[in-house]
Amino acid sequence: MEFNTAKKFGLGGAVLMILFWPVGILLLLKFLSYLAQVYGERRIFNYMLYWLALTVLLPLLLLFLAFILSVQMPDVSVPLSALLFFLAFFVLPVFGCFLFYKSMSLLASKSNINHFKISGLLILIGAVFIGAALMVSVLVGVVFGEAAFEKAAFILSFVGPVGGVMVIASFIVLAIAFYKLKPPVTLPTSVQT
Repeated sequence: MEFNTAKKFGLGGAVLMILFWPVGILLLLKFLSYLAQVYGERRIFNYMLYWLALTVLLPLLLLFLAFILSVQMPDVSVPLSALLFFLAFFVLPVFGCFLFYKSMSLLASKSNINHFKISGLLILIGAVFIGAALMVSVLVGVVFGEAAFEKAAFILSFVGPVGGVMVIASFIVLAIAFYKLKPPVTLPTSVQT
């Protein structure tokens, strides 16, 4: 695959992550697989696969498991469902976004374009904001009741959207980084003196 053609996959993937993320993820993974080969750093692609598993696939599996437990064992399922909810909406996505940050940091160091690292940092901070808003609102509602939940939801209704804006901004910065990306310079294998 030619570098400029592959670059269009990455640029399109970053833009589509904002508009239609399933297609964006596939294009992004395709381009990052290519870049991992070009730069000889397989971790760029591997960290992105782990990010996908930890932020999309495993949380869906945990939520399905929590649903099954609540139907099968209603008495035991409340604390266990709360734990699974905490894992699915805070721990796994934040750790997954940390791996996204690591992937983008590696790509920034290999390509000398710091926008990749900034994009990774923005998505990590956005994930913390969104996860914190979800977890605090649920915990306040469960522990203190409906009246406290309404007050907490009003305050946290600002925190979650800030995280969402940061995630969107991260993919805009990622698109800019892909646009700035140049083919790597290949050095001659032998230098004659």
